[in-house]
Amino acid sequence: MGMPAIHIKTDHGTGRIEKRVKDYLIDGKVSDAVRFADKAASMVKSGRVRKIAYRLHEKSGK
Repeated sequence: MGMPAIHIKTDHGTGRIEKRVKDYLIDGKVSDAVRFADKAASMVKSGRVRKIAYRLHEKSGK
């Protein structure tokens, strides 16, 4: 009898979301970064994404 398979779920989407928001901010597109972070936070269950969206709202005042 073999060992049972263990699946560890990793969230690769969060890293891509962080990179895209960072790229928007580097390009100076703050409103696009806020809009994208809001959409991502509504679709992804990651707390890190929600935190990014919240901080962008605090910093931008939008």
